[in-house]
Amino acid sequence: MSRLEDKIKKNVDHFNNNEPSAEHLSHFVDRLEKQNTGRRINLWQTSLKIAAAALVLITASYFVFHFVNKQNIQSENQVTMIKYADELDEVLQYYDAASSIKVEEIEQYALNPEQAKKMREKAGRQLENLDAKLAEIEKEYMKNPGNENLRAALVNTKRKKSEVMNQIVTQMEIAHSGLYSINTETIQF
Repeated sequence: MSRLEDKIKKNVDHFNNNEPSAEHLSHFVDRLEKQNTGRRINLWQTSLKIAAAALVLITASYFVFHFVNKQNIQSENQVTMIKYADELDEVLQYYDAASSIKVEEIEQYALNPEQAKKMREKAGRQLENLDAKLAEIEKEYMKNPGNENLRAALVNTKRKKSEVMNQIVTQMEIAHSGLYSINTETIQF
């Protein structure tokens, strides 16, 4: 046993008989109240720190999102503002015009507005893939406008879009002439 334990055991009667004075009790209560008040302030300060940190994170994420979104919009605008050589521009415009005419022909050959809508949607899904490829090629063309392979790829992609529209119109012409009934689910392109 330690010396402290020995003293306590020898003077046990002293400790058990005497209660603390009223002054000691009031002093103890005052210290507890001060301690609790300090914790309330600390809790309040901690809450404010957490709120401030959350506000900083929300503000920072807003500005990061806004900046990234602005960069994406600028890059999309750059792709649409490409200046092609005159002869390349004429070829691309030719294929765009041919595709637009075919869209109008789809509506003419459709038996009803619902069928026209289904055919436009089906063609649209096919053309979306080509448009995505075209956007990639245009971005590369912006970096290297003299590249003949990129020019050829631009023309070929536009031509492919026109061919897809031609296939749809051809199948609808055949169906319209009565050789077979058109089924929008089985048309292939």
